[in-house]
Amino acid sequence: MDAGSKTNRFLTIDIARFYAIALVFFGHFVEEFMILKNPAGISLYKFTYSFHMVLFVVIAGYVAKEDLANWRVGRFITHCFSTRLLPFIFLTLVMMIPPLFFSGKFYGLPLPSLVGYFRGTVLTVFGLPSFCVPSWFLLLIIGLELVHYTVFRFLKNSNAKILAAAVGFYVAGYWLNLEFDIFNPLKERVIGWNYFFIHGAITLYSFYLLGIFLRRRHFLIQKVSTKILVPAAVAAFFMVFFTYQLNNGPFNFHVYNHVVIMFASYGHFLLFPLTAIAGCACVLFISGMTPARKTILWLGQNTMLLMFLNGIFYHYINPGLAGWILDNVASSGLPVFYLSCMVTLVSLALCMPFVFLFNRLAPQLVGKPKLTGLLLKSPLHFRWLPTTAYIVFLFLPLIPLVSVSLHSTLRGEMVPFGEFTLSNYIHVFQNPVLTGSILNSIAYVTLNILITLPVAFLAAYGFSRYTFSGDKYLFFCTLALRMMPPVVMVLPVFLIFLQIDLVNRPLGIALAHCAFNLPISIWVLESFLAAIPREIDEIAFIDGHSFFQFFTRILIPLMGPGIAVTAFFCFMFSWVEIVFARILTVTSGKPISMAISTLFTFRTDIGLVMAMTVLSIIPGVLMIYFVRNHIAKGFTIKTAV
Repeated sequence: MDAGSKTNRFLTIDIARFYAIALVFFGHFVEEFMILKNPAGISLYKFTYSFHMVLFVVIAGYVAKEDLANWRVGRFITHCFSTRLLPFIFLTLVMMIPPLFFSGKFYGLPLPSLVGYFRGTVLTVFGLPSFCVPSWFLLLIIGLELVHYTVFRFLKNSNAKILAAAVGFYVAGYWLNLEFDIFNPLKERVIGWNYFFIHGAITLYSFYLLGIFLRRRHFLIQKVSTKILVPAAVAAFFMVFFTYQLNNGPFNFHVYNHVVIMFASYGHFLLFPLTAIAGCACVLFISGMTPARKTILWLGQNTMLLMFLNGIFYHYINPGLAGWILDNVASSGLPVFYLSCMVTLVSLALCMPFVFLFNRLAPQLVGKPKLTGLLLKSPLHFRWLPTTAYIVFLFLPLIPLVSVSLHSTLRGEMVPFGEFTLSNYIHVFQNPVLTGSILNSIAYVTLNILITLPVAFLAAYGFSRYTFSGDKYLFFCTLALRMMPPVVMVLPVFLIFLQIDLVNRPLGIALAHCAFNLPISIWVLESFLAAIPREIDEIAFIDGHSFFQFFTRILIPLMGPGIAVTAFFCFMFSWVEIVFARILTVTSGKPISMAISTLFTFRTDIGLVMAMTVLSIIPGVLMIYFVRNHIAKGFTIKTAV
């Protein structure tokens, strides 16, 4: 095959992808007309759904890698994760943000409540993406590739085997979906069978194999005359037009007697594949006649992103817009069709800036692992998998946390229950006790760092640079003090501080924290000092520097990373510490950790608690951001030591 033929092949397929994603936008819009029981919408919906998702499957098979079945398991898993699963996770997290600010159609999920996010997350994990329904197809592709990886090694040497397997998979999948509950997502299924839509992948793999067969037969690879493509496209169109209404069942999805691939609801055993193949052929023939415009090709190359962005229209825009059109503009056949086409084109145009933005900033996160972006400047590697999983695990709870903080959670208040509001944050800043607790925590942390760092630095310098009798034992005993649980020292510390009037004072809390921060601070700083050659000290003193000048001009700048790491540990301990805070702040001076705990009462305002929690996280994030470079260098140096 020459280069020109290969280029023509992929240009045609990219154009076909564009038409396929346009049909998705169109189908999801006319779905709203169908839900509103508009006759024109019902017909358009049934016509579009009779083949448009099968078209995606055929295209996926057409561009499938021939050698994928020969890959090692590790390489295959890497491919599925980087090009399918990671984009699904990332874009799902992105799609979990809009419900915080906008109300949409989520089929029974009480978003943006905590319960709604929990239910939606569980459904998504078990294979039914609830925050962006159109993204289900990406999971189906994973299922198809799993089936392909398993069986294609036995079929690749013969086109006859491919066709026979296509028929066999269709018959087997159709029968399993119809007869067995575990293969039917709408019956009493075992929930695990919905992973990656395996229940549908078995049936649809037949169309995936059809795409492979078409590529092997060089379908549309060479230029085909328009005189052939036009009548072929017209014939295929009328084949769909005259058969889609005849497909009357049996359907698994009994709500609507239409083809719904997502729920393995196909309809008639013979009419479904006949209509679907005819529809695919029609679009492919039209693609062969369409000029290869850059915009069309670019959109065709970004169908996965567009599928997710379609979720914005599906959940938030289409329901209201369709109702408004029926009430105020038109409700008959042709006007509904024309308006749906216009909405589809406008929707695609509105998505283009976001597609460009994602590709520009982080293409690795949207299915293009070998590219680089402004945010992620290196290609994606498999070693990112543990880090990515950890980041997702870490940040996933923050979404419902922020969501609850931005909504009213008490009935009977001025703001209706469940409404979006900033009143929780306003309440925090209007309440002097809560505001004071934030300032108290900042004061405790600041005093703790200002006291601990100089003392620990001098002690660490002594342990690092001088040798004296019992120095190792003293160093060990200092560290052993940190092993003691803070609760053991609460009563002695309280009695001592009570005698010297340090209870309910910031200095008292800071000194108590210093007692537990000093051992770890001395240990960390001593490790960094040990990495600095003693010759630097000697050269500085020979050059005439005093001890103070040596510290301030030479040693402290060299110890910047170590000081940053130590300050970070001091901050972490003081900011979240609650044992001494509870005992030493009897009547006043309570830190933010104690203020949050006191908010839990008989009638707890969960939104207010979450708002305080969000505010308690912000200083830590800022601390890490401003000293991140020093912390990274510090941990690197310490590891080297």
